[in-house]
Amino acid sequence: MAGKTLSAGKKLAYGIGDISQTTGFTVVSFFFLFFLTDAVGIDPRMAGYVLLIGKVWDAITDPAMGIISDRTHSKFGRRRLYMFWGSIPYAITFVLLWIKPDFLTPGTEFAYYAIVFVLHSTSLTIAIVPYNALSAELTQDYKERTSLFSYRMAFSILFGLVAAALPPLVRNTQPDRMTGYFVMGLVFSALVVIPMMITVASTREKFQASPKRMKSPKTFIKTLWQNRVFRIAALVFLLSWMTLDVVAAAMEYFITYVVQLKEMLPAVLGALFISSAMCLPIIVWLSNKFGKPKTYMMTMVYWAAVLSSLFFVPAHNPTPIFVVAILSGIGVAAIHVIPMALAADVVEIDEQVTGERREGIYFGIVTFTRKVATGLGLFLLGNALSFSGYIANAQQPESAISAIRAVVSFGPALILLVATYVASKYPLTAEEHAAIVEELEAKREGSLYA
Repeated sequence: MAGKTLSAGKKLAYGIGDISQTTGFTVVSFFFLFFLTDAVGIDPRMAGYVLLIGKVWDAITDPAMGIISDRTHSKFGRRRLYMFWGSIPYAITFVLLWIKPDFLTPGTEFAYYAIVFVLHSTSLTIAIVPYNALSAELTQDYKERTSLFSYRMAFSILFGLVAAALPPLVRNTQPDRMTGYFVMGLVFSALVVIPMMITVASTREKFQASPKRMKSPKTFIKTLWQNRVFRIAALVFLLSWMTLDVVAAAMEYFITYVVQLKEMLPAVLGALFISSAMCLPIIVWLSNKFGKPKTYMMTMVYWAAVLSSLFFVPAHNPTPIFVVAILSGIGVAAIHVIPMALAADVVEIDEQVTGERREGIYFGIVTFTRKVATGLGLFLLGNALSFSGYIANAQQPESAISAIRAVVSFGPALILLVATYVASKYPLTAEEHAAIVEELEAKREGSLYA
């Protein structure tokens, strides 16, 4: 297949853009719920509603943004135009998340953070849905996409480490807690906008569809539902990231109130992300040898067992939590690479059936499923804390301790086992995908139809 190999430079140029998504996502996932409950003082149940509203709105706008970018033709391509303009308000609203304006009252705090989170989520959608779709346009090769995503996820994991380990350190440089959060927001807003600009300037789309051939959204939804491979890939993506986001949001509660070693949080998260980065080449090797679905299933069963052990981690002992963090690396690495790569491969199946390339709407739907699941998961986490008797900035009752233990161990492990079963049904092999791509290339060259 001529020209199927991307240069390392092109892979780096694409991958660096993920820093913008990862930084915003990681800081919000790990620290925003805790900020709302323990710094602002919002009830955990209401804080859960803030996250649910923002995520559901974000999810609704994802498919719409996919359709818009699919139908856009400009000298900047279909994707990069939105990546550029979306990243600017994405950075601004990121800063606004971490302040508590003086005019806020206990009755208006919920409204302020819900509105700002919705605006932040909308900006994220404008930038990230086209960015995700860009990957399917850079290469159509089954294995080359795994390599492309490994480059992207190397940045994701590396800056996931930065965005997980450094915010508490930046926050703690200020004597006032709220000032610390504001400074943290300013510092990390740079990582939210600059990398995306580099990707915009350094990449070009290869494959473009004519907007005249695009069918209506109603017709698309019908063909989407009929695409069994996509349904499976989207569900794997949903369950994988729901697990990761819920564990991330619960981790500061777990280390602060269960293990009672709050000062160790940056080091624990650092160990997790370093281990994940080191495991990326292993995931790529396993995927090339055994295929993406089998690699995913093996690593998720393993990680489910590792996560289950968190329920039994004792207080005041750092060793077990560090061991679990290091052993979790391969599971986190697999989730970063494989679900997105599976979803990207579905684009060619759709083009084979419809004659259209609709990366934007496909990745919009994929992102939609993740955000709905994550919003629901974080909403349930907030409710679990509230109903278990959680008290911000205080010694927790045993009911709250047990609830926190469960939401970082057995709960996520069960979701991973369900995801493993779903992945076992994924039917597309590397050979079948290669044959589809060859057929599509022949069609584009006019050998099968005018």
